[in-house]
Amino acid sequence: MFKHPQRFGYLRQIEVDPRFRRRGVGESLLDDAAVRSAKLGLSRVVLDVWAFNDAAQGLFNSVGFSAFGSKLVLDIKLNQDHG
Repeated sequence: MFKHPQRFGYLRQIEVDPRFRRRGVGESLLDDAAVRSAKLGLSRVVLDVWAFNDAAQGLFNSVGFSAFGSKLVLDIKLNQDHG
């Protein structure tokens, strides 16, 4: 209703063994995701990152990812009285 349909790559999870961090491994994985997405004709790669994960955000920003919207959650407590 608000936008035309879009096709994009979604990176569900990425993790680098702590022994190999800060050696370009994460950057290479993200670059590969972008290259594969481009070959499929996709114009964007999307991922989620925890707000507290500064290291991951630094990596993603360093390769060109930028903030795009945000998620808000409401945790529902079961058996809660609504009186």
